[in-house]
Amino acid sequence: MSYKIANEELKFDVRMRDINLRTKLINEQDVKSFESSLEDSAANAEPLSLDEIAQEEQVMDNHQAPMQNDPMMGNQNNNPFGGGNNGGFGGGFTF
Repeated sequence: MSYKIANEELKFDVRMRDINLRTKLINEQDVKSFESSLEDSAANAEPLSLDEIAQEEQVMDNHQAPMQNDPMMGNQNNNPFGGGNNGGFGGGFTF
């Protein structure tokens, strides 16, 4: 995909919208028009309680393995850049 096509597709993306407004690539009327053209997807929404989120986080916390012995992430105090005698990048990698 070319830069021009990607830029056109992301013109109203919330991460780009403020920049595009400041550089006058788009104006407020363009934003309002785009937002009014979006489909209402409220019918697809599902309710979610904070209790469900807390339970999911607890399950995830219980299933995560400790990282201090992970050879890909380094083994020095969970430092992803490792340390020790390997030049400082990753556990066991030398460059």
